[in-house]
This record gives sequence, structure tokens and C-alpha cells, in this order.
Amino acid sequence: MVLGEVKRLSVEFREPLPNRSIFTFTYRNSAGAHFNATDKLPIEPLGSFTVESGSNKSYQMSIFTSKPGTVELGLASTDINITHLEYLHARINVCRQKSLSILQQIVGWAYFLAWTLSFYPQVILNCQRKSVTGLSFDFVVFNVIGFACYSAFNIGLYFVPRIQAQYFARHPLSVIPVAINDLFFGLHGLAMVLVLIVQCLFFERGSQRVSKTCITISCLMLLFVLTSTLLAAADVVNWLTALYLYSYVKLFVTLVKYFPQLILNCRRRSCVGWSLGNFILDFIGGVLSIVQMFIAAYNCVAASRSSYAISELCHVHTTHTIERGIHDRRSVEVSWNVPALREGAVVGYVVDMKDGGKKDFGCPNKVQGPNYCTAVIGDLQPGVNSTGMSQPLHPASAAVKSPFGRMSDGPAGAQLLKTRGREDKQTTA
Repeated sequence: MVLGEVKRLSVEFREPLPNRSIFTFTYRNSAGAHFNATDKLPIEPLGSFTVESGSNKSYQMSIFTSKPGTVELGLASTDINITHLEYLHARINVCRQKSLSILQQIVGWAYFLAWTLSFYPQVILNCQRKSVTGLSFDFVVFNVIGFACYSAFNIGLYFVPRIQAQYFARHPLSVIPVAINDLFFGLHGLAMVLVLIVQCLFFERGSQRVSKTCITISCLMLLFVLTSTLLAAADVVNWLTALYLYSYVKLFVTLVKYFPQLILNCRRRSCVGWSLGNFILDFIGGVLSIVQMFIAAYNCVAASRSSYAISELCHVHTTHTIERGIHDRRSVEVSWNVPALREGAVVGYVVDMKDGGKKDFGCPNKVQGPNYCTAVIGDLQPGVNSTGMSQPLHPASAAVKSPFGRMSDGPAGAQLLKTRGREDKQTTA
């Protein structure tokens, strides 16, 4: 959401509740801690609502933004026990300007591209010279260990349900922090470093060898990785902890990998054989990643008198988003993330039509990977709106436009009223 924007929130229960229940909204930060003061919320506090016994009607309210920030909006009730209700939440990001959010994404893809391309200049230079003299073998060895650990971390979190479950148990309000581009970058980097190793084996290398210092440090890192793996296999630690230990190896490699190349250049009094393009693109990628953090800090974090909380922006994900767009045939695409549900859960939603009827749509795909689900409501006719879109969002803001135009015009539209998840025939949210 953009600062000053108003959106509708709808809550609907799939089945009638057995007893009268009062529901209140909870407000937590990205770490799961509750806000201790309502004046720190990026949105205006929402009032409670009461669900009568045997009722399952929808409850709608307006969300008014107050300041930039992120809040995890959840539900709580002391009158009824609903399985996994504490995991049902919507992450609301309030930004200053939409244009800065777009710029943030552009900068993110720019540094991803710079880091991806940074492997090629050295490979091309080696092929042109038919020689690897001037390239530090220590740099290559450190890199292959680092990217192997980085790839193992990404593969484990992206593909292994057991590790994902451990992550959600530790971070119940978060999403898997590994995207497909992270997976590609790690595997691509590992493949390119292996190409460098092949070049070192077959091209002219002079008297260059891997140093004893590098061999010692590499053996210690491999011993650390092996120990972490054995501890996880013996259930002394879980596999998520082992992956975190792998990531520390990658972090250490990132800190030290350029020193061998720097020392070699100083000893030779020359940079011949080492591609500056590698370092320049790597440097550009690092600068752009920092620029993205500053953009996010200004755009999506409320200013304090001392500083911007940049660290809070390193893990900003939209865990519950609603994206609407009118297609050529007046269809509407609805997409969202449901991080509390495990892989294989079935997601559905209900659309309230203006003529009083309801349409129940099921997601065409089961929850996969980061639990992202998309569905399309097709061929909506003019004048068929959700009941929420046909009314003003607020008594004082009757002129506010919906995503499909003025609410009084009645264009094609739909509103997401509810998400549900079922697992082993048991309602989980």
C-alpha cells in the first residue's frame, strides 16, 4: 500500500461458528513481536467484530495508512479454538511512493544481472589467452567452496519440505527466503567456477599452484561443513541449523576470497591474466544492493530521529498480497501467498457478486514452493461487482476510486473475501 491509500479488508468464515465469538486484530512486526503501542503502527488500528452463533457472513472494514512500515495483521479470539488461527496473517507494507517501489525492484534486478555476468570476463579472457597465469588458484578454490555451500543452502530451503517445516517453526510469520533467482544465481555461479577449474587444468598455468595456506583454510572449512552435516544426520541439530552453518562458510569466503588475488598481483607487479571486469561487475552489484537497501529504508520505514532501521528491510516479503488486473476478456487475476500452509495444501476463495449470489473458486494449483497461488476469474460481465466495491470505502471518501474505476460506475471487478487451506481434510485456517 502507498501512504494515504485506503483499501478494503474482508474476513469470511467457511463454516458457521458453533458459538458467539468476538475477534480482535493483532499487530506484529516481521520478527513476530507484538507492537507495544498503536501509534507505531503503519495503519490505523482496526476495531473488533462479533460473529454470532451459526453465522458465517463476511465482515468488511477499511484499512487506512498512517506511516511507512510493515505490520503482520492477524486474528485472535478467546471464545473459540480455531486450528492454526495464530498463523493466519496478512503482511501489509506501507510505502511512501509507488515509483520508489518500482525503482527498488529495478535496482534489485540490476545487481542480480551484474553479479551473474561477473563470472564471464575471466572465463573469456582465459580462453583468449589459452592461459590462466595471473589468476589466483586460491581465489578459485575459495569460490568453489563458497558457491557449493550457498547452493546447498538454497536447494535445501527451496526443495526440501522437512527443512521448510523447520524454517516455519522458527519463523512462523515469514516466507521461505529463497526465490528462484537465488537458486539460479548459486547454481550458475558454481557451474562457472567449475569451468574455471577445468581451464586451470588444461590451459597454461606456469608455476602457479594452490598455496599451503589456502589448502589449510579449505580443509578447515570442509571439516566444519562435514561436522555440521554429521550433527544434522545424528539429530544433534536440525538440518536448518546445518544450512545456516553452511551459509557462514559462504560469508567467510566472501570476506577473504579476493585477498589471494590481491597478493598475487602485488608479487607479480601486474594484473595481466586477471580480468578487471570480474571485480568491477562484482563491485557494481554490491553497490547496487546497498542502494536498494537505502531506497527501501526511505520508502518503507518510518523515519526516526537517529537513523533508518535498514536491517528491518533485508527481509521484506509480501506474504499476503492481492493483485487485480482487468484482461481483454474482463477477467481478474487474484494471487496471494499463504506461508502458514504446507506444500500440497488446497487454497480457495469466495467472490461475493453484486446480484446477491456467491461464487466459490478453487485455486487451479496446489500450494507449491514458497506457497504462491494464482487463479483467474474469467468473463466477468459489466455491472458484476463484489458488494464491497459497490459501497464507498469510508463515509468521508465517497469519491475514492476502486482498482476498476469509480465505485458508482459498476465496472467489472472482484474482491478477495477469504482464503482457506485444507490439509488431510482438516481446516487449518
